Parts: sequence; structure tokens; C-alpha cells
Amino acid sequence: MALERRVNALQTWAGPGQADALANGLKGLRGELGAFRREMGQFQRETKQFQRETKQFQREMAQFQGEMGQFQREMGQFQREMGQFQGETKQFQREMGQFQGEVAQFQRDIRLELDALRAELKAEIGPLKADVSGLKADMAEVLRRLPPPPAAA
Repeated sequence: MALERRVNALQTWAGPGQADALANGLKGLRGELGAFRREMGQFQRETKQFQRETKQFQREMAQFQGEMGQFQREMGQFQREMGQFQGETKQFQREMGQFQGEVAQFQRDIRLELDALRAELKAEIGPLKADVSGLKADMAEVLRRLPPPPAAA
């Protein structure tokens, strides 16, 4: 009732036709308000969908971060193992260099030993050749003194 009195008073105070203009303006405003409410409803639904997607994204991100942490731990372990492998490889290379030096020294020692043995054998071959020549001469003398073989019958 109080509203009606105020509207009547407005019509009286504002003049004829003002109440209709106001009613038409309110009708338009209500239409716009209805459209705004529909848009707000759509916005709220989209906001809820966005929030659900955001929560899903956050879960996936947390899972990703967990996997990334695991990957980083594994990468750290891999790097430690790689450093250890590199250290072992350097140690192996040092040992290999030492072994190659020892093999080269062994080859030099063998060559020297073989050269000494060749020289010794060459020194001994000369007298042996002389002895064999002497034996050949002695055998030729023995064969010369033997009686001739019997005649074949």
C-alpha cells in the first residue's frame, strides 16, 4: 500500500504520463535484469566449470610435480653414477697407460734378450761349423779306409 501511495503521489507531483513512462522504464529494466540474471546464471555455471577444471589442473600439476621430483632425483642419481663411471674410466685409462708402458718395456727386454741370444748362437755356430767340417773330413777319411763293398752275386 505504501508503494501505491507513493506512486500516486509521484504521478500527481510529476504530472500526467510520468507514471506510464516510469512503468515502461521499469518493464524495460526488469527485462534487462532478467537477461542479466540469465547471463549471471550462465557465468556462474561457467565459473563452476572453470573451478572444476582448475581443480583438475591442480591435481594434474601436483602429479606432474611429483613425477618431476622423481625425475630430478633419478637424474641426480644418474649424474652421481656418471661421475663415478667417469672416475673409474680415468682410473682405467691410467692403469691402461701403465700397462702399455709395462708391455713396451717387456717388448724391449725381450728384443734385447733375443738379440743377445742371436749373437751368442752366431758365436757358437762358427765353431760348430768348423767341428762339422772336421767331422766330414774325418768321415771321408774313414770311408776311404774301409774295404770296398762285396760284389753283388
